Amino acid sequence: MARIARKGYPILAQGALWLPSVPAKWAGSRVGTAKLTQKQRAHLLRKEAGRWLRELRKRCGLSQRELADKVGAEIYTLISQLEHGRGLIPPDRYLVWADALEIEPSKFVRRLTYYYDPVTYKIVFQDHARPKRLKSAFE
Repeated sequence: MARIARKGYPILAQGALWLPSVPAKWAGSRVGTAKLTQKQRAHLLRKEAGRWLRELRKRCGLSQRELADKVGAEIYTLISQLEHGRGLIPPDRYLVWADALEIEPSKFVRRLTYYYDPVTYKIVFQDHARPKRLKSAFE
């Protein structure tokens, strides 16, 4: 069975986070029947990414300033912004971040892809989303 993550959302197999179509606080209200927009869903995923990054940082015993130094961020408040779901880590910095947070780079990139680009995540990492083998034009 799925574990329960912060905010009451279950964590599915391989650490994937299930998000409901609406926040639990809206359940039972008129808004509870509405679907989240793509922008709202992206914002929720970025916030969840921020919580995950904070957990990794704390697990390593780093302050926000120390992490900023390790990843080469000029302004340490960038770490706070990312942990609150405002902004994204640039892909060209993923390896630096993975090293600073002492996590295997492939796991780090996979999880960030889930949060930052769920469509790409589904295409690349979900078995059911893989395209069927096409016949060669010469067959």
